[in-house]
Amino acid sequence: MKSSSNSHFILLTLFLLILTGATAIPDNGKSSALWPLPLNYTFGNNTVEITSPCDLSLVIGEPTSFDDVLYEIFDFYKSKMFAAYNCSKDRTPPPPQDMITGRNYLMAFINTKDSYFPDENIDESYRLKANGQQTTIFAETYSGFVYALETFSQLLVFEDAGAGKPPRCLMPGVYLNILDRPYFRWRGLMLDTARHYYPKTAIYRLLDGLMYAKMNVFHWHISDKDSFPLQLETIPSLSKHGAFSPEQIYTLADVEDIVLYAAKRGIRVIPEIDSPSHTLSWSYTPEFSDMVTCKDGDGVLDPSHPLAQKVLRGIYLDIQRYFPDRYIHLGLDEIPELCWENDKIKALKKEKNIDNLFDWYQNLLRDLTPTKKRINWYTPGDMFKYRDDDILQYWGTSLDLTQFLANFKKNKVILSPSDVIYLDCGAGSYYGFNSWCGDLSTWRHIYETNWTTLVGQEALDRVLGVEAALWSELSNEDTLDGKIWPRLLALAEKLWNPEPKEKMARRMQAAVNRIRERGINSLPMLSGLCERNIESCVDI
Repeated sequence: MKSSSNSHFILLTLFLLILTGATAIPDNGKSSALWPLPLNYTFGNNTVEITSPCDLSLVIGEPTSFDDVLYEIFDFYKSKMFAAYNCSKDRTPPPPQDMITGRNYLMAFINTKDSYFPDENIDESYRLKANGQQTTIFAETYSGFVYALETFSQLLVFEDAGAGKPPRCLMPGVYLNILDRPYFRWRGLMLDTARHYYPKTAIYRLLDGLMYAKMNVFHWHISDKDSFPLQLETIPSLSKHGAFSPEQIYTLADVEDIVLYAAKRGIRVIPEIDSPSHTLSWSYTPEFSDMVTCKDGDGVLDPSHPLAQKVLRGIYLDIQRYFPDRYIHLGLDEIPELCWENDKIKALKKEKNIDNLFDWYQNLLRDLTPTKKRINWYTPGDMFKYRDDDILQYWGTSLDLTQFLANFKKNKVILSPSDVIYLDCGAGSYYGFNSWCGDLSTWRHIYETNWTTLVGQEALDRVLGVEAALWSELSNEDTLDGKIWPRLLALAEKLWNPEPKEKMARRMQAAVNRIRERGINSLPMLSGLCERNIESCVDI
């Protein structure tokens, strides 16, 4: 990490009381609650106490364009870290500049950084040091600051101080030094909001969980055959007729709120409107009823329809205005060739001298998204001729991944092997039959998948990262947390640190307990007995 005055950094300083001979720290202290495990760390043998947690305040040494965001995320973490203290929700004012020493405070300096929004090239590294008198965090960007704040929160241990008294807030392992950064730059989750609608509060809770796990991409699969819940300014009829109800629509204001909420947690939002297949919901609008073929299945957009290109232009005009990230997901998934064999489509091919309609359609979407980096689902055996700049998201099995990578040596890829990280598998189908993708993938199966070995050294530089997926045929707001957690925690560590140096079971159980305390209704990782005797049940 650069240390010159031109680097972007954050410096936070925390006044602490050092304790000697403290006995309340559990013997699994220090790194036992860290998740994901940092890449490099050393711990000492002292313990420090935060004497007045509610008085902890943030001082920004140099003004930034997002001071309010720094205060906001600091206050958010403070409310989670110190929930037992019933602190006032009012922001603790920083001390006067001439009284900074000897106070409970965090000091932040951010140089030459004018935006907190994460992007594809964001430097997420950070350094955290504690020497008994102060704790200091250095981070290149806002995202690194958020991850460092999460790590700091995981270092705290709360000791019972007796009846009627708030717990003591302790930090073991001082003097400590943590140097950390993620291995994969794309650490994502896809959520399907078309098969079931998720209110904004549920998406917020999901984004909080992604931040706690240091995941950085929310891939939003917005529409599908079942519903079109996104309100568009250019074509409002799509959601008017395509949503499940007027109350189950994401308005422009909702989208803006979600994108901002995510950015404040170091998370990018990648939108997807899948087409030409999975578009049955488009036909629920009366004027578009004959614009979709194969209505007995997922529905496939008929590009020969006189309104088809107008609708596509409107959709992508709004999507690009709503979502600022440079990446966009075009879908292009599971297109039955027979659905494009009617007389009108044949006439379109003849009129425009189209040899391969799949390529023609893909080029149409490219023309509608000229400034974006475009992601496609890769369906084995599909009819597309991919360009080198197409990003392919692989959802085949892990067994076929090597062949896929060998076939597309010039493309960047995102990995979502369905037998490992499709979180809906094992729950059944639309109609009560077995899942097409087999059994449920357990947290242990996910954790024991070695992504660097699976990919191989030769292809690693082409892998942007890994993304779990939750398709929502049989998932809704009530089941969301349990479908995702704790399994996504298992994935999160292996994407951040593929070769952790310490056993994982006790640390992961601590992470499960922590996100539960923060309001996420994770399923158990182990039985109640094993939670109390972890090593006797899980020796990894």
